[in-house]
Formats: sequence, structure tokens, C-alpha cells
Amino acid sequence: MGFTKKSEVLRSKDQFLSSIHAVYEKEKQQNPIIGKGTMNLEKLDDLERMYFHIKVHAITGLLEFGTSNTYSIPYWDIQALWFGFKHHFSNAEARRRLEKNHFESIQAILRYLIIAGDLLSISRKNLNNLSAFMSFGKITRSDLTKETFQVKSDWESIYKRLKDVVNAKYKHLVFLIDQIYSSKLRSRLILKTDELSANLDIDVNSLTIDIGFDCGLTRDSYRPPYYIPVFTQLSHLHSEIYVVEKNICPLFTHGQIMKSINRPVNSKSRLIDPSSDILLPWIFNSK
Repeated sequence: MGFTKKSEVLRSKDQFLSSIHAVYEKEKQQNPIIGKGTMNLEKLDDLERMYFHIKVHAITGLLEFGTSNTYSIPYWDIQALWFGFKHHFSNAEARRRLEKNHFESIQAILRYLIIAGDLLSISRKNLNNLSAFMSFGKITRSDLTKETFQVKSDWESIYKRLKDVVNAKYKHLVFLIDQIYSSKLRSRLILKTDELSANLDIDVNSLTIDIGFDCGLTRDSYRPPYYIPVFTQLSHLHSEIYVVEKNICPLFTHGQIMKSINRPVNSKSRLIDPSSDILLPWIFNSK
């Protein structure tokens, strides 16, 4: 499994963004939340749609990339995919297919972060240039104070929005790496992540993953509550949304996540696993 280098990603940025547009267009055509129909996880075609939908989460976040601004970790979507796979296949095959989805999402997020990180770097340089210009004082016959403050304010807003998305994507990335069963693959992936994080202005000392907030499971998440009427396997709840209380959702520090990722054995995450933790009450028909 090869990993694309940063220079190669930046050279092919336009191609990557074009592919994002195509992927998102397909998502809008087949997403039952905005269209018609349901998501029946007992049907392989619908399970394939869920597989695709989860990967779309890897490339959303920035409106200028031609997608929605969603950047939550799709925790319950991953759970839905797992139980759908488990309904059709053995546990081992279900785990293999789920990990394939994780890996494909990870690859997309790595590319996404390279491009978003480049935009973040440009924004940071522009802010530094503006600060340097302002420190000179009035050096032209025109007073540019008002214009300079406005431009600086504009770039500060852009920088903050990019920073918020980059932080969220980094959380999504390390969450998925922690879900990888293979110790060897986790080690390779975290090396690529370490290479990126230095250029992303991420303060790992303060970074946490709040499962309730960052995964959209609680009411206080920035996302709307999880919309469930589309799922046949949740129709027995007769409800529009599903949320859980904050007190059942753990919060993990960056150090805890790294410790779990660096576990020296092939195993599930030592922190949390959507296939077994904070479960939605799925009901599948017997095969």
C-alpha cells in the first residue's frame, strides 16, 4: 500500500478537487436523506451506498472545495456499515471490509489535509505580511489603515475557518487510524500523519476527541441530531432523530489516542469501537 507524497498531491491538486466534485455530486444523487427512499442495510446495494457515504465524509468540510461544510466523524454511519456487513458476512470478512473503508477514507483525508494545509500556510503568510506592513506605519500618501484592518480581518476569518476544518480532519484521521487492526499498518499511517501535523498548526497538547460532540452523537454537537427515518433497521423507533446523553460519551486526549494507536499488537482500539460501543438499537431480520 503506497502513500502519495506531498509534492505529488500538490502538483495534482486540481485533479483531486475535480474528483471531489464528482464524488460529492454522486453522493447528492444517491443520499436518501435529501432524496427519496430508505437505507435498508440488509440489501447489498444499500450497503454499498453507505460504504460510499462514509468515504464522502473524508472530503467534506470546505465549501470552496465544492462540498458541504460537514466535518464530523461519521461514528454511527461506521456502525451502520459494520452491522450491515455482519448481517451478510462472517465477522472476519465484515472486519476486513470495514477496515478497507477506513483505509480508503484515511488516504483521502491525508490528501485533503495536504491541500488544506497548503491553504492554511498561505493564509498564515498573508497575515504575517499584513502585520509586517502595519508595523511600518504610514508609508504612502494615502492612509491605508482602514483598508489594511479590513483585509487583515478577512484573512483572520479565512484562517480560523481553515484551522477549524484542519483540526476536525486531523481528529477524523487519528480516530480512523486507531480503528485499524494491524499494528504494522497503524505504524505506517501514523508516520505519515506526523509528517503532516507539523505544518498544520495543530496544538496536540490541547487536542481532544469528544465522542459526543466530534461524532455528532449529542445535542450540543455543531451537527444536527442524527437523522434516522431513512434506516429500515431503525424504523421501530418511530422517531426523526437519535441522540445520547453527554455523560455516556468519553473524551480522549491526543496522548491517549497516540498510546492506543501505538499498541504493539494486532487488535481493536483500546479506547472505543463503533462496532461495540454506544450502539444504536438496530434490528435486522433473521437470515
